[in-house]
Amino acid sequence: DDYEPADNDDDDDSDDPEEGYRPQIFLFSSGDIDPPFQVRFRQAFETQGVVVDVEASGKIELVADEY
Repeated sequence: DDYEPADNDDDDDSDDPEEGYRPQIFLFSSGDIDPPFQVRFRQAFETQGVVVDVEASGKIELVADEY
């Protein structure tokens, strides 16, 4: 999956950086997630880590990953 940054409103004159913020992932109280996503964790300068794969249904899978 490719990362796509949220659209920024150039007409926003606010000095508050969080005012125009729109989340890219929604975690609902029902356990549903929109959109499905993956997160890779590894320590700095290491090639091995873990991938957390989260599906829209809320299913979470941990997978060993080598970069």
